Amino acid sequence: MSGQPRAGKRTRLLPILIGLGIVLVAGVWLWLSSTRSARPAGPSTASLVTTGYFFYLGRYIPPPYRVTVEGYRVLVNGEFPAVTMVEPPKPLPIPEDPGDFAWTPDKLKMPLGDVGLERHAGKKAVYWAFKHGPARAWEMVIEYIKAQPGVKEVRVMDENSVYVVGTSGGGFGYGVSPTGLKGWEESLKRSYASSEAEARRIHEKAVAERKQRLENLRAQYEGRFREGTALFVITPNGGVELLVGAHQARAFLAQLAAILKSGEPDGEKRKALMKLLDEGSLVDQLLANQGGPWPALGPEPPR
Repeated sequence: MSGQPRAGKRTRLLPILIGLGIVLVAGVWLWLSSTRSARPAGPSTASLVTTGYFFYLGRYIPPPYRVTVEGYRVLVNGEFPAVTMVEPPKPLPIPEDPGDFAWTPDKLKMPLGDVGLERHAGKKAVYWAFKHGPARAWEMVIEYIKAQPGVKEVRVMDENSVYVVGTSGGGFGYGVSPTGLKGWEESLKRSYASSEAEARRIHEKAVAERKQRLENLRAQYEGRFREGTALFVITPNGGVELLVGAHQARAFLAQLAAILKSGEPDGEKRKALMKLLDEGSLVDQLLANQGGPWPALGPEPPR
């Protein structure tokens, strides 16, 4: 509930088309996902794939590839994370009314963002949401914040968010789910439960959905390797990656090889790689591993 709405989170998979030059624009995608670790939950079964190209932190890992799900991670060859998620949190008990915020003379002199009103108002909002519904709870929490002695102004940013200004300076953004009251209502249903049995049911459903999502991703990666895709994992826990489609992969890797094996100083190589990639982390990783193995590139597959 607290904080201004954000456009996206790292726990979502967001496809973003990025250009790598005139020839490769249509074949490259950047995907984001969670990078937090999680408990193990048993490996999945998968087939061995002998096609495709896999780079982990700039190091080429030659085929064959076996893509599995182990716990909340999608792994390549049981070692290299392509995606790392986290176990869904267990729902909390429906909260009781936390009462009124305890102002003191010292708190009235502090910047508003430091006194704890934001967290307290969030607890009030959740309590009211279960008692009166999300729409009325949103109205009540704004009225409640406006009535506080340390609050100078509540600025409406949009229908789902406000910015609260303190009498002694400072402030904080406050809003419901980025998808509005309906999204907040759905979030409350996932986050709170009226009994231990309900909490267990909600948690088991969330775990099953996340494991299915991981299995779907595993199948996608395996399929991409079968197609001959080049996959570059850029972060240690996976989740940030560059994909180059099968029909562009060989030409793209040949361009990389030409730069890395050119004999030019690393500074010049970096400039050339940045023009091609525009991704500083991957460029640094490729330069650090430029003496390592490189794929043997054959002809393009038939279209």
